[in-house]
Amino acid sequence: MDSDKSINQSILDSAETIVNVPNVDKDMEQFAKGVILMLCDKFVDDELLNIRISNLVGGI
Repeated sequence: MDSDKSINQSILDSAETIVNVPNVDKDMEQFAKGVILMLCDKFVDDELLNIRISNLVGGI
């Protein structure tokens, strides 16, 4: 899969999407947020962006 976005931007977009989806099953929401946090820890080297994404999904 090709994308014009960086991995950092893609992870941030995913985090913003999951927190804005209405009526999501709580277990599915927590699972998706967990995946985003794992991706963030693995691929996001920018500490401020890492904190921003973590705060967005409630990881900190």
